[in-house]
Amino acid sequence: MSQPRTGTIIIRSGAFYARVRFTDTDGRSRSIERRARSRSHARQLVAQLLVETRERIVITRDLTFEQLSEAYLRERVQPAVYSGDRKVAGMRDHRNTAQEVRRLCEYWNPWRLADITHAAIDSYKRQRLATKSLATGRRAAAGTRAKNYRPHSGNNFPPIQSAARV
Repeated sequence: MSQPRTGTIIIRSGAFYARVRFTDTDGRSRSIERRARSRSHARQLVAQLLVETRERIVITRDLTFEQLSEAYLRERVQPAVYSGDRKVAGMRDHRNTAQEVRRLCEYWNPWRLADITHAAIDSYKRQRLATKSLATGRRAAAGTRAKNYRPHSGNNFPPIQSAARV
């Protein structure tokens, strides 16, 4: 079991800093620092940072796929905004992206993000690919672009043709 987080007070160049280290949901070690006016203020900041990190970890631990997908659709999947000929915001293909996210939501909505494993994703892909599509009879798993896929190729580039000798 890991040790409880206590936070530390650092003195750097004569200034006090409150620091809390924690491991995020990806397993990466993170560090949050805040500058303090004095040592006692740094202790108060450490206490605040401990509460914030505890809340952050609890929120992400209980986050469901439905909550994440709703936030993604609301914040990221928007029609493209152009300034002249240049796209400055949004997505060009927002309709297809929204459709793919909704397709994923049909299966994953009740799942918590912490419970989604590689095996669960593989199971979903097998189940999705086993169903027939109405248009072509073939099915692509949501989020994959089958038209860009080349079997038995390590990349999407055409094979190099040897040049004829002169």
